[in-house]
Amino acid sequence: MFNRKEYTRKYQLEHSEKIKEQKRKYYLANAEKIKAMEMKYRKENPEKVKEMNRKWKLANPEKIKEYGKKYRQEHKERIKKYAKKYQLEHLEEIKKIMQRYKAKKRQFGFIPLNKYFEGSHGHHIDKEMVIYIPAELHKSIWHSISKNINMDKINEVAFEFLKNS
Repeated sequence: MFNRKEYTRKYQLEHSEKIKEQKRKYYLANAEKIKAMEMKYRKENPEKVKEMNRKWKLANPEKIKEYGKKYRQEHKERIKKYAKKYQLEHLEEIKKIMQRYKAKKRQFGFIPLNKYFEGSHGHHIDKEMVIYIPAELHKSIWHSISKNINMDKINEVAFEFLKNS
């Protein structure tokens, strides 16, 4: 008995290059028409498009990271101009944020338990004492001393580093 699905699948596998070339030619010949249809679909189905984009982003984080890196390298000057313009337009907001940041930092002391070395970050084990640990190690466990989030985990790692160095 003839099975159309099997035949189609087999044909597509055997002739994949030919099919790609045909699709490419069709797209080039009808690019404007296809783009207009896509735009119409996007306008009529914004929720479906948003969901498709969300799924694609979840499935392709490496591609997104790679694209972002490439974009930043190619548009350094444009990004700098935008950042400068943004800072000038939002000066008051930025000042308020910096005041909060500095006030938060002022409540911490700074008593180092070991010496600074190249590539290290100062990790507060409490609001006074600091251990210098490698930056990668410091970033490996997200933590917050002011909110007491993951402090036991990062402190354990920091003390282990201090003991072994």
